[in-house]
Amino acid sequence: MAHSRGSCYPAGVNLSGRLRLTTLGDVLGAVYRERTSGMLEVVETEGPYSGRTHRIHFVDGLVQDVESGASDGLHGEIGARLDALFLLGDARLTFHVARPGRRAERPLGPREFLHGRARSRDKVDQGRRRDPTRARALATLGLPDGADRAAVLRTFRMLASRLHPDRFPSATAEERASLMRRFAEITAAYHALVA
Repeated sequence: MAHSRGSCYPAGVNLSGRLRLTTLGDVLGAVYRERTSGMLEVVETEGPYSGRTHRIHFVDGLVQDVESGASDGLHGEIGARLDALFLLGDARLTFHVARPGRRAERPLGPREFLHGRARSRDKVDQGRRRDPTRARALATLGLPDGADRAAVLRTFRMLASRLHPDRFPSATAEERASLMRRFAEITAAYHALVA
């Protein structure tokens, strides 16, 4: 994260100065975990409002106010202004030290500004869930979404030993064809997951 002169961004938190390289949820989470006081300046860098500045004020990691070109107002408006910032694709981020000033009657708590928000770790999980080939292959082998390579290998070996057509020498031609189809399905699923 870019620092302004005299900024006191939390030690141990290393965030990019650009929103496109992280998520606003990650930034707010870091500020909340470190119980930091100050102001996060968010300057839009793309679109028709490029250059527009938004400010998120924190006291002890909690969101006290969000200035977004709208007049100060009710508590609910703070949440609405913050919601709008989560829609930004890219922005410059700068954290400034706390200055004495007004405090909200009731700051937004972590449930209001963190829960259900996009985080970097979610992008990895979503990529996994959206891959229909992986989902079909896991379902074919009867494995859960989070199965690792070792679980895939164990399950494939177990199924292959049970379903291999050579284990059923007295099977009819129709049964043998069915076994071969099923064996081909689990083999294809295995290769889709470990290739």
